[in-house]
Amino acid sequence: MSSQTHSTFFRAKQPRILFGACTGRPQGPADALAACLDAEADGADFFACQIALSADGHLCCAMENACAALLAGQAPALRGLDMADIGAGLGRRAAPLGSLFALAARLSLPLALLVPDHVTAGERNLRGTLRALTADLAAAAGLPPLLLASGDSALLAACHDVRPAPWALGLVVGPGHSCDAAGLVRGHGADLCLLPKQLATDCRLCGLRETDTRTMVIGDCAPKEILRLAISGADGFIVTEPGPLAAAFGGRRQAD
Repeated sequence: MSSQTHSTFFRAKQPRILFGACTGRPQGPADALAACLDAEADGADFFACQIALSADGHLCCAMENACAALLAGQAPALRGLDMADIGAGLGRRAAPLGSLFALAARLSLPLALLVPDHVTAGERNLRGTLRALTADLAAAAGLPPLLLASGDSALLAACHDVRPAPWALGLVVGPGHSCDAAGLVRGHGADLCLLPKQLATDCRLCGLRETDTRTMVIGDCAPKEILRLAISGADGFIVTEPGPLAAAFGGRRQAD
């Protein structure tokens, strides 16, 4: 993992299927940072977390199921928890982004930051989200490879103005998007496509593969489904239980 940079891990074609651990898994840790540790121990290739808002409007990593929240376009405020409470460890359902960045860097564990549309709704929220993200990144002592993924085209466009770019960009394709997922990814200047499981048709995946577009499928899949989707062109999966799947499909991530 140490040889992979911010710009290459999520962008480059990997020699095997990647499996990311999603927050909110059954019987998983209730603490956001413990969930990151759990993902590393489970052999996940990366950790996918939901960006949410504290009660006073600050960004944090939440423990609700990140896949479900992203697909629903919702990231509700963590009622009753302001950023001071979260930073003091009073809210086990959330963690400051800076703490997550520091832990992931120590573990050399890549991060996928999933940003539901609700967080960036409105020009003021969009500017504030980007400003807060870049401030947390600038304050981090070290950074793992990062993916910033959203269905919000305005956020992705604004991210292109951040230089140097600390992340790869992912477009989350939703039901309202065109069937031409590859064209959408190119049009938004994204590095890869994130497809909800129900939209990951063989036709759409083959089209993405033909244009050499990296693709992640969001949602739990049975091994037979993973094999079929990988043959059609899926490069990775964001799931709640990555360990057994990573072991079955080409090996688990090795710690540095």
